[in-house]
Amino acid sequence: MSLRTSKNQIAALGNRLSRFSALLAALLMMAGCASEPKPPPAWAIAAVPETAPIPSRSNVLEKLTDSSSDFLLDDEGGAELSSLANESVLIAWATIDGGTHGNAYTGLARQQLKNPVAAAARGQYVYIVDEADKAVYIYDNDLDRLQLIPGVSKYIKQEIADIYVAHDLSFYITDSSAGRVLHFTQSGRLIQVFEDYLNMSRPVGVTVDESRGFVLIADGSYDYVLVFDRQGNLLDAIGARGEKQGEFRSLTAFALGNEGIFVTSRIGVRAQVVNLDSRFRYAFQKNTLVFPTAIVLDEDDQAFVSDAFDNTIKIYRKGKLISTFGGTGSGPSQFNQVTDMWLNEGFLYVTDSLNRRIQVLRVVPEGLLEPLAE
Repeated sequence: MSLRTSKNQIAALGNRLSRFSALLAALLMMAGCASEPKPPPAWAIAAVPETAPIPSRSNVLEKLTDSSSDFLLDDEGGAELSSLANESVLIAWATIDGGTHGNAYTGLARQQLKNPVAAAARGQYVYIVDEADKAVYIYDNDLDRLQLIPGVSKYIKQEIADIYVAHDLSFYITDSSAGRVLHFTQSGRLIQVFEDYLNMSRPVGVTVDESRGFVLIADGSYDYVLVFDRQGNLLDAIGARGEKQGEFRSLTAFALGNEGIFVTSRIGVRAQVVNLDSRFRYAFQKNTLVFPTAIVLDEDDQAFVSDAFDNTIKIYRKGKLISTFGGTGSGPSQFNQVTDMWLNEGFLYVTDSLNRRIQVLRVVPEGLLEPLAE
């Protein structure tokens, strides 16, 4: 067989695989499993009013990657595993399926969660979004109290994909069906609306770089991560739609880490890391994820990814799968449609949506576990 013939055969095989991938994506769309997002806009960033100066892309990147950051690490050796790093394991710790409300005068009653879709924690407080009530609750871990945050529900339309709780206990929620992100005080007063009709259609994730004052929002229709300032001005867009490395297709979630932005998608590269200038760093281990729905990182960029295909949580270091936890069911350490996750003070809060609960898991380095007594 000549070299020319071998190349032709490889090219033909590649074409057949591409056609098969396109056919599979079309079948998934027809079945309602994956909706084809809108075509991306021809422009990358909408115009900001002339009264507000537009920072250049280089200025934004410079601020994002200043001397206190190591986001733009050299790629050489980036995939090496640290010999000092401990692999983490998850241990079932607690379950939040509701809480008491009321007082001594009106009487105390138990309120159950109906359809939790997102949760985030700071200290003893857990913020829970219940889509059935179109409401946000604060759960007090110490008192087992579930308190409604008044006034929020009137701003929510239907679908909420994510919540971020800041250090000052204000919170951001993605009002996805309305194409915007809302910022509230802890008491529920609306502070800021992040929206851009030209460049943001269906926000699915939000996080805040609190040290630099940037709000990052992932869009599941246009398949990129947008960078806003705290005043709601759009500054930059990271990534682009596609199925190659460094591109996203049907983006589902993202997280901001020391190495850059960790992004999960339903199609193409399922999980990968890109720098803040959109340069590809590395992809997660192939054939380990099917339908990632949420991702969180610890301080060492160890990634916890939920997979709706088998209702598990998978743990990765530098993209390498090191552990799998959970499975389908309603018992402890089992899940039925994980829609969101949040890591706080060594505890992983998992929104186990169809089981109507938040499962709290303890993250323990493997080296700290004591062997079972014989």
